[in-house]
Amino acid sequence: MVEFVDRRGSDNEKWGSLKKYFGRDDILAFWVADMDFAMADMR
Repeated sequence: MVEFVDRRGSDNEKWGSLKKYFGRDDILAFWVADMDFAMADMR
């Protein structure tokens, strides 16, 4: 199962600048190189 990691409020440029670039912050920021998912458990 894929777990989404919410990075809003973590001083992250991608999530912290949504309002500046798009005028709202209630949208999802899907960029080309997304790393907002938890790592797989390799144990």
